[in-house]
Amino acid sequence: MSASSSRRVSSRPITKSELLNKVIRGDLDSFLRDFKTRPEMINQLSEYLKYRPEWEQPRDLLPVDELEQRLDLAEKFQAWKRTKLAEKAKKADPDDDEAQKQAMGWKLNRLAYAACMTMPLSLLVQYTKTDDDDDIDFAFLNTALQKATEAVRSLLFAPEEQSSKINNPRKRSGTQRPGSKKAGKRRIGSHERTDVDSGADSATEENVHSAQDPRTKSLISGTPNPEVAHLIPFSFTNSTSNAERTQKFAPAFDLFGTSLRVSAMICGHSGLGATDTFRNLICLERNLHTNLDKGLLGIKYLGSIDIPDQKVTEVTLQVVWMPMVKALGLKYEDPIDLDYERDKTSGFAYTLKSRAETAPGYKLFKDSGWPIVSGDRFTVRRPSGRVALDFVEFIKLRWHLGLLAAISGAAEDPDFIFGQDDDFEKQVSDYGRVSRQVERERAERELEAKNRRAAQAQSPSKGKQQVPALRPETPQPSPSMPGDLGDITNLPIRRRPGSASKESSSTKTSTRSLTEASTQQQTAAGSGSSESVQVRGRPENRPSREDDGE
Repeated sequence: MSASSSRRVSSRPITKSELLNKVIRGDLDSFLRDFKTRPEMINQLSEYLKYRPEWEQPRDLLPVDELEQRLDLAEKFQAWKRTKLAEKAKKADPDDDEAQKQAMGWKLNRLAYAACMTMPLSLLVQYTKTDDDDDIDFAFLNTALQKATEAVRSLLFAPEEQSSKINNPRKRSGTQRPGSKKAGKRRIGSHERTDVDSGADSATEENVHSAQDPRTKSLISGTPNPEVAHLIPFSFTNSTSNAERTQKFAPAFDLFGTSLRVSAMICGHSGLGATDTFRNLICLERNLHTNLDKGLLGIKYLGSIDIPDQKVTEVTLQVVWMPMVKALGLKYEDPIDLDYERDKTSGFAYTLKSRAETAPGYKLFKDSGWPIVSGDRFTVRRPSGRVALDFVEFIKLRWHLGLLAAISGAAEDPDFIFGQDDDFEKQVSDYGRVSRQVERERAERELEAKNRRAAQAQSPSKGKQQVPALRPETPQPSPSMPGDLGDITNLPIRRRPGSASKESSSTKTSTRSLTEASTQQQTAAGSGSSESVQVRGRPENRPSREDDGE
């Protein structure tokens, strides 16, 4: 009896706690035995065990607790959009029932769905409020969702950057500390960076008023000699053409409640190169920068505390490794069934929780030897006032754009980054198309108009060569075509509820200067001069009722 009992005891499976203790004790004893003559290794192990990184459980990327309310609001917008598209299809061809039927089946794609699920809930409520007399809020949301695609693409694949003051020690204001070396510049991904020493930019008014200069070490890993990069690419405003390009997708910033001042900086309304500022700067090691550029790493704002006696603001940020959506076989352009998303077993918001473990970031480590994991917290000091406030705005905007890129699958899709025409005027919306019959009819009308203009331009005098009629081209969908979100590029940056009604004096001065420059250029253009192109100021007119559905 006792022998049988002993056999049952010995065959009892080992518990998880017992297994863990056995492994730890075995590995620890082995380590101490192998390195008993090397005290530096023992000290390293002791420091590793005593290190306590700041950590906080990260929230769900798609807030499940708000999912039902957000889906209801997304359905309201989808119903409004379908009605607008059906009206346009009927106006284009009253007898084309197929086009109207297709318009009523229009669905949000995954990137637009992700925007509705991650933007501030208060803004989503505002943009989808019902008003029979005025649906301008739906039009703002419509435009912002369309432009979000180009905003994310420009973030992931920024144009060639010119040298900035921050990245070029020769252009920095102020002097370097004695003995400091010039930064060695190199380009990684889409951002131009430099290795900077602790003396960089030490004489500027925006330098941190503490020993924690963020340019002395990586903010996340703590390793020395970090690399400097802009949160929002400097290429957005480093030239007139890039500033005009940025203005075309600027309505997407309204999805995230970006302030007017920061929006003006990003769009070039505050002057070219306005994003080349300390408040748009972050210092990380190269591998972290690379993952941030690819949309695999996110830096989330948690809160900030002012320290009046030091005149600084401590900003608390969190590391979040983005999920590998590509492993699910999903693409950013996939249409979304909102009813299916309500399923708590198969909906995208519920299946997304488990994807963070597949992120590649767990192979990166801090200088202490601890792995960099989602939830790690770190603090950044910035001078109190506008510098700190703008830094928080840039962090939030970068987080939201990177979040859209990651959870929509765009960050891992080479077709999204490289497979599109860089000419924004020729972009075809990802939000659906109408029947080919409507496309052919529109192409035929455009062809007739071209032929009329060619005939009018033909000289009636003898001896001149006749201008041949234009050949029919392959019909291409137009941005203003039914089934498309349209190209409303003359929308103002929307003011949020409770925001100040007046812009900052710097923005007014910049806008007035841009207006004067525009007037001077128009005068020069009348005399045959075409040497420069001005940055267009922010338009102030609301869209007309005819453009609400575009």
